[in-house]
Amino acid sequence: MKIVVGLVVLAKVAQAGSRIHLTGLDPVSGLRAAYAAQKRMNVKAEKQDVYHEAALGTQVCRASQSVEEVCRSNGRDFASYAKELNGKAQAHTSKVGLGDLSKFRLRVIQAIHQLPTSNASLSQHERMLTATQDEAKEMLAVWDQISHLSGEHVFALKETWTDTDTQLLLALDRSGGFGKSTEDIRQKLPSIKDFERIILSKSGFASVGSGSTLKGGHMGALIDQHGDVVRFNNLVGHALDAKDTGTKTTIHVVNQLVKGEQGLPVFDLETVGLWNSYCNRKWLHGQWRDHDGLLFLLRPSARCGMPEQIGSFSRGFLFYWLVGSEVQHMDLYGFEGNIHYVSPETEDLYASGHFLLEPYLKFEHLLYKQVPGSLSGDHHGDVDDYKLTKKYLREAHKGTDQQLSRLQKLGNHLQRVAVNSEFMREVTTKLV
Repeated sequence: MKIVVGLVVLAKVAQAGSRIHLTGLDPVSGLRAAYAAQKRMNVKAEKQDVYHEAALGTQVCRASQSVEEVCRSNGRDFASYAKELNGKAQAHTSKVGLGDLSKFRLRVIQAIHQLPTSNASLSQHERMLTATQDEAKEMLAVWDQISHLSGEHVFALKETWTDTDTQLLLALDRSGGFGKSTEDIRQKLPSIKDFERIILSKSGFASVGSGSTLKGGHMGALIDQHGDVVRFNNLVGHALDAKDTGTKTTIHVVNQLVKGEQGLPVFDLETVGLWNSYCNRKWLHGQWRDHDGLLFLLRPSARCGMPEQIGSFSRGFLFYWLVGSEVQHMDLYGFEGNIHYVSPETEDLYASGHFLLEPYLKFEHLLYKQVPGSLSGDHHGDVDDYKLTKKYLREAHKGTDQQLSRLQKLGNHLQRVAVNSEFMREVTTKLV
């Protein structure tokens, strides 16, 4: 039912794309709703039975289970996981790049109070980029539940891995495919020192998002001057452009569907399909088990202690909050706007299409702006971003019209079949 609702929203948004002057509908929010519904419905489909087919003998990695199913398999409720996680982070009241967290939160609240109380008076463009006060307060309530967390609290590290984490992995494979014991699993994990070496780097950080505001900014050379350059998912390698994105990559942040660059530290920040990430990367027969660099995954019990809405945050934000906010200074590029950057070499980089569709994106952008000097060279692309939005909405409208026409024809056909079937039933009954 949810996917049907999402498709209906998408159809209405597409129809609105050809008459962009209407003020009653936020097209990007509609697309986000459709994308979120489709993502929830497709998570299991993307990984269903992959490891059943690849398993040797009786070994199976049951990645198709939801986060909730695995968390409950250990006989605990989510509140107990959250209490344990908060216990590990209770003394974490400041971040290196932000200072005192309570003061930072006050700045965020003050920024929320400057937002409009409704979107009725906003232009179409402003609605795409700006949350209302009520929307931002809802997102703030979720952020409050993770604001005190850092990477050392949530990543699977030698020093933080517990017997509870081992038990949760047993719900995926009880035959020892991840290791025979807690200690066996620990030996294959990075250490806190490995994590600290990354965040204590003195050479300067650039985090390069996937926003179209990269286009035409000519920031490539400046980005590559940083000692460490963080890139996300498929916007690496041949997809990069020396002029606008730079070509240097030293840290790769991915989701469950992206392998990760060999030889580099990889942060898999998948939150919805976490078990798929473990089966891919840590299981004995996983397809990406041979990564030859540091690999950071969310610790199973830590994920169980996070709010359900954690999946509404983007990978870029999760990396910034868990890692980037703990470095002295991190410059952010491509972290504004609603449209993906289109590579001159590789256009089809994003499973969600042209739009950046994470539901909490507006709140993320608001939060970045409370970090002095973090956003670098992003504002130049606002006008082009809006033009691209209208262009892609027109394309979506055209494509959806064709799909709706096919669905209508199918519906008419099924209706005729139903009528004929009823007619044949009546005739048969009378004959008998």
